Amino acid sequence: MTDVKQLLTQMGSVDMAMKYRAHRELARLIDRETRPDHSEEREQLATELAMELAATVTSKAPPTNVPDNIDTVQVPKHPIAVRRLICTFLQQIASDKQVPMIAPLLNEIEIRDEVRGVLQRIGTTAAAHELVGATKQLGTEFRIGVANAIGAIGSISTGESFDALSELAMDPDTEVRMAAQRALKRIRVPHE
Repeated sequence: MTDVKQLLTQMGSVDMAMKYRAHRELARLIDRETRPDHSEEREQLATELAMELAATVTSKAPPTNVPDNIDTVQVPKHPIAVRRLICTFLQQIASDKQVPMIAPLLNEIEIRDEVRGVLQRIGTTAAAHELVGATKQLGTEFRIGVANAIGAIGSISTGESFDALSELAMDPDTEVRMAAQRALKRIRVPHE
């Protein structure tokens, strides 16, 4: 099997030819694994990509004026551009099994929109649950996207989704309210 970690490292290269070849090879791999007879390989690849998306490395802490005795910090393993591409690939192959790995990344402002898109594409109850948790985050555009994602998952939404959208429908921001109201029209709450 192709070394996904190596391809992702090459995609972060400054060498444009190397970056292009790595992106093309990974796109071919994703395309091959989306075939119906490759479900096990697809799941393995999705898990590997999700792990790489969440992977961190230890780096020297940047200097500050505050004496805090922190010498190292955890930073994402891959540059933002590569992490966004990983999300694009995950939208094609991710499943419920990757939700616990990628949901915490909704808190990373640099990639949270892309992670929201992956969860929306997964479209399961577990993904909707994680999106509900993101309705409290800051940013009008992000909360509109979260409302739309919950609405898009609509047919399997839970009472929790309905409650979160109902709360957003009373948001002080007009655009957030309108998005939540539109999303509420698309969801069906199962009878309990």
